[in-house]
Amino acid sequence: MLTHPIRRTLYGGAAGLMLTGLSIAGATAAGASTDAPAAHHGTITAVTQLTNRPDSGGNGNWASDTFHRQLVLTYLGKSKDPAHVAAPYMYSAVVNDRGSFKDTPGAFTPNQGAPYTGDILKRTQVKGTMTGDGQYALFYASNKASQRYVPSRLPSRDNAANPSVTWPELAFPGGTVFSQNMATGADETSFAYYYTYSFKTQHDWAMRVHTQKWADTAWNGDGQNKRDGNISGR
Repeated sequence: MLTHPIRRTLYGGAAGLMLTGLSIAGATAAGASTDAPAAHHGTITAVTQLTNRPDSGGNGNWASDTFHRQLVLTYLGKSKDPAHVAAPYMYSAVVNDRGSFKDTPGAFTPNQGAPYTGDILKRTQVKGTMTGDGQYALFYASNKASQRYVPSRLPSRDNAANPSVTWPELAFPGGTVFSQNMATGADETSFAYYYTYSFKTQHDWAMRVHTQKWADTAWNGDGQNKRDGNISGR
């Protein structure tokens, strides 16, 4: 997942939510909401296949990802706060991603913090696994969501137009107005992504397995700390 305030992008550009002309940003609600939603009024689950989605690290895009993204959108009821009269329907959302990455030889490695500053991916392209999830702050919409609006596939040509940071907005019809207590529209507030690449080498009569790992989360400096590991390629 960076053009997002807290994360690296995972969208050919964050990992942010999709804006494909399906939504119109609403005005930010003035002040905190008086609503305290507790009960769940139903959930929507939709899965999208994403292909060759650019993934950025500490210094530009370092890989492309192909994965399934599951969106779980929970309806929390209708707001009674006058500040949300234009967009009263309350929602929370999470996404879960599972798939693979292939690095871009010659690009900067994803972790560019010390001691990896300036490191470049090696010349042979490598492939590995990626898993992760993102959580979104409570947001409000002028229409109710439906699974039928979420695409089952997202080709690579549409990656840039559909950032992860506002992905839940895909579940709403065109013209929907969104608002939130602290920001406009749905907003990804927490994320955690993990990347693993393994390969084998022969040493005398023994086979050795080498593993490279990188952790990119909202609480570890977007994967730019030494302990977060790195993917260097082969």
